[in-house]
Amino acid sequence: MSKNLHKTHLLELISDVQTEKALDILDRMLVHGKLYADLVQYKSRYREIRAAENRGIIEPSTALFEKTKFNSGLISFISDLDERELLNQILLVSPDSEAHEKLAEKFKSYFPNTAENFSGKLEKGDFAFVVCNDFFTAKEKQEDFDKLIQDYIDAGYFLVCATENNQKAIVGANRKQIHGANSQFALFARVREMIDFVRYFSPTNP
Repeated sequence: MSKNLHKTHLLELISDVQTEKALDILDRMLVHGKLYADLVQYKSRYREIRAAENRGIIEPSTALFEKTKFNSGLISFISDLDERELLNQILLVSPDSEAHEKLAEKFKSYFPNTAENFSGKLEKGDFAFVVCNDFFTAKEKQEDFDKLIQDYIDAGYFLVCATENNQKAIVGANRKQIHGANSQFALFARVREMIDFVRYFSPTNP
């Protein structure tokens, strides 16, 4: 879905009484930061209303009033969003589950709109960009993982390649699509830079 349709789609979902789905989509797309903290509060309030309704703590008429008031506030929140705050999911790719576990939890805590793949196969989707976790690749799996990275390049994605190898050939040969990070510290900085690049300079993949 192109960026200029994100807000329209979310507002249509709320109009169709699919508020929970709209919140789920926002949770995947909203860039982490102050606005994401606001979203957490909206999600918490929505759960409170639903729980009170399901347990019979509030009358149906009161529940309807609260949900209508909630939706009105959520509509205003979405309407005020800059489209650039809405980002397709980032895809975090690792060579296997063991390597993935060493980075994924910390990564997702900071970038909650993250999809994951450690199957060794190309994952196709409308991702904002791909982060290739090459920090913990076993030697016997390096060739296959490099081939997978090349597959993502050939598929037209922008990549952040997290590797301690400063001279990694595939990074040097594809500077127009790959942003390299040679430490975990650098990785988080490069991902933030890539988010800004996608948001402000390149609304679609190359």
